[in-house]
Amino acid sequence: MATYATGEQVQAELAGHPDLHELEALLRAVPDDTLGSIEGTLYLTAAMTGLRQGELFALRWLDVDWLAGKVRVRRTWARGAYGTPKSRRGTRAVPLADRVAAELEALSRRTAFSHDDDLVFAHPETGRPLDSSYTRKRFKAALGQAKVRDVRFHDLRHTFATRMAAAGTDQSTLQEWMGHAHAATTEIYKHYMPDERRDRDLVAKAFASSGSNLGSNLSETEENSAPRNRSGMRVRP
Repeated sequence: MATYATGEQVQAELAGHPDLHELEALLRAVPDDTLGSIEGTLYLTAAMTGLRQGELFALRWLDVDWLAGKVRVRRTWARGAYGTPKSRRGTRAVPLADRVAAELEALSRRTAFSHDDDLVFAHPETGRPLDSSYTRKRFKAALGQAKVRDVRFHDLRHTFATRMAAAGTDQSTLQEWMGHAHAATTEIYKHYMPDERRDRDLVAKAFASSGSNLGSNLSETEENSAPRNRSGMRVRP
């Protein structure tokens, strides 16, 4: 029988995603060795695109659309084989932020595997996909070196989703970027989306000025501006 996480369990899981300070500390803690030369870019790309580990491992240079500023997810790497994303929505295009684009461009210049069909995050010696278990082990070691919370590699995906939700990305767009098959999955990030109260506050702030009550008394202004009949009584439309 299938079991489902409670709302409290979901929120507890999301609360574990690395914040921006932890992410920067993690990037500084990446070891200066052969694998470290790509791991920093791998971690940053995971956090700023929301791609799953298997999607990152299968990413080719031809999937990086420099002109359009997109990363195109077309396949995944799991259990030693390439495959297609698990749902139709898994095949998608995700925005490529300037910082990620710059890091990827730098990686393309220093890697021996930079042809269109080569892997972006190829093992620097073999050109093959990275080993997921060893990647997780080194990720944990970098977290320890950075002295930040012990999180999972997958939590970098949550960092992207929660940051984009908090920035005001609508649920439909976020679902598309995350590759969620069902909208209900994306709803777990609703807690981070700007609520109606903040939207109303933004309207009030936009109309506020020094010495003016316009921003805080919109309803009163509307009341006073309602049309009146000849006897002075307000007329509602």
